[in-house]
Amino acid sequence: MSLADELLADLDSGDEGMEMNGEDVKLEDEENDRMDESHDTQQPRSSEIASLSTLMDKLEPLLRRIEEDLQQGDLKKGDLQGNIMHHPTYKLLVEANDYSVDIDNEIIAIRDYIKNLYKKRFAELDQLVPGAVDYARAVKIIGNNLQSISEELKTFLPGATFMIITMSAYENKGKELSPHELEQVLQACDLLLRFDDAKHRITSFVSHRLSVFAPNVTQIVSSHTAAQLMGFAGGLSGLSKMPNSNVPALGAKRQVSAGFGQTTTRQQGFLYHSELIQSVPPDLRKKAMKMVSGKLVLAARVDLSHSMMDGSRGLEWRKEINEKLEKMVEPPENKPSKALPVPEDKKSKKRGGKRIRKFKEQFQMTELQKAQNRMAFGKEEEEAVGYGEESIGLGMAGIKASTGNVRNVQLDNKTKAKMSKGMQARVQSLKSLGDETSGTQSSLAFTPVQGIELVAPTQPKQSSTENKWFNNGTFTNVTSSKKSDGEFTLPNKRKLDLPGPDPKKPKDK
Repeated sequence: MSLADELLADLDSGDEGMEMNGEDVKLEDEENDRMDESHDTQQPRSSEIASLSTLMDKLEPLLRRIEEDLQQGDLKKGDLQGNIMHHPTYKLLVEANDYSVDIDNEIIAIRDYIKNLYKKRFAELDQLVPGAVDYARAVKIIGNNLQSISEELKTFLPGATFMIITMSAYENKGKELSPHELEQVLQACDLLLRFDDAKHRITSFVSHRLSVFAPNVTQIVSSHTAAQLMGFAGGLSGLSKMPNSNVPALGAKRQVSAGFGQTTTRQQGFLYHSELIQSVPPDLRKKAMKMVSGKLVLAARVDLSHSMMDGSRGLEWRKEINEKLEKMVEPPENKPSKALPVPEDKKSKKRGGKRIRKFKEQFQMTELQKAQNRMAFGKEEEEAVGYGEESIGLGMAGIKASTGNVRNVQLDNKTKAKMSKGMQARVQSLKSLGDETSGTQSSLAFTPVQGIELVAPTQPKQSSTENKWFNNGTFTNVTSSKKSDGEFTLPNKRKLDLPGPDPKKPKDK
């Protein structure tokens, strides 16, 4: 066998191996798909529904107590004497409000459970109906029947949403649920609706009773939010003693670790999720919470002292908060550009006098300017070339317009630049100092004999003949009669004639 034949044989064997590997991959994919389908079609256990209904067993006795309390009628002001925290209705309010938070969590969990089961039949319904309660109602009405959607959906869904659901169901290619799966889905829907009904009963009870215990607080925020704040702060007494800066942090679950930033509001508690704060734009919610929390603490103190139980003070504060929030939300005033007033041609009235006349004379038109504005009849005007291509007409101030000689400009003493008296005194004092010397003169001179010589620059240099000792001095001749060696006689001293009394003249008696 040649070398080429061996290579061809190797290539054939490699292709067969690749085909076998491809078949193995296809078999594995099909097996995985079957496992996924079996996992998706796995029937839920009934124990999962039972685990979701444990909270309902705790809510039933609470709902019975609420019904009994409502049957007793409205509370009166005489029933609220003393500490309201020990009142049985107040304790029931706090307990019922605590369960309202747990009900919200259970509704979210049951909705996820229904979505995981019903996506096999109609997966698009989860996106079309985002609300948990509306989603459960829609699933309960539709069931496995996607061919004819009931008109009952229009009772709680908009018409546009109903039309989209109808079109999506017509094009849907989902698989039908088994009877057991459909039963589990319907049971979960009924449980979710029961939780929603219990939440509405608790909310109505809290809003009805809390308006009696804390009327001013409920006027500022809703009864549900007020009950949450009072339950977390330890009652109305704890809320009244709390600093207003700590109120926004009540109920905040999110914690920011060190080194991790946060762009949104940090304190997202019960007050942040209230209707009043959520109605404000996100960039103003922090200021709104600071404003509302201060009024809440004051309202709690008013309610604790049993004063103004009609809620008038809380209603007044709520109006004040709404006015401030509206002022914060409104855009800045757009002030249009105002046109300047029409200038008046009449001269402004000024007080006359010698000083005003002298001031005006400094800026009056000179004789040269007046001649420039005039033109000689039948003569060409002379122009002075300025910067670039610009030129200025000289009028009768030019040479051609005159007799041919350049006219001397007549100076007007009134338009001359004047010097103040202080400046004149300074100039006169500088002139009196002596001759002006140049500032570039130096007192150092370079000579060939001494090198650098110090010379006064203002004085002329003296000649060498004048610079001698005893040049202007005189000697005195002294005559003496020599008697002996080393001796001589000085000349007689001259007698000074001083004025004095005449000895011959008799004295005046």
